[in-house]
Amino acid sequence: MKTIRFELEGNTEPFKDRADVYGGWGGEVLDKIEELVKYRFKHGCPFSAVERMVVSETEKEGRLQDYVWRCFYGDRGLGQYVRE
Repeated sequence: MKTIRFELEGNTEPFKDRADVYGGWGGEVLDKIEELVKYRFKHGCPFSAVERMVVSETEKEGRLQDYVWRCFYGDRGLGQYVRE
């Protein structure tokens, strides 16, 4: 498997350890994504891409999910664990 895509729900939040402020279940799910990406890298099987699936019902929700994904991906430095 080279590419993996994840769907984000509209209420997902990108900020690690901030569930007390932002609420929702997003932190735990995003933690698991981060763990998987790091695990694959550590064991010599890095993904070539880790992406967000685009499945939003409205344009506004799509923009929010895109923002959440970019914050998550950047804040957790996932790019360093991806190899093309």
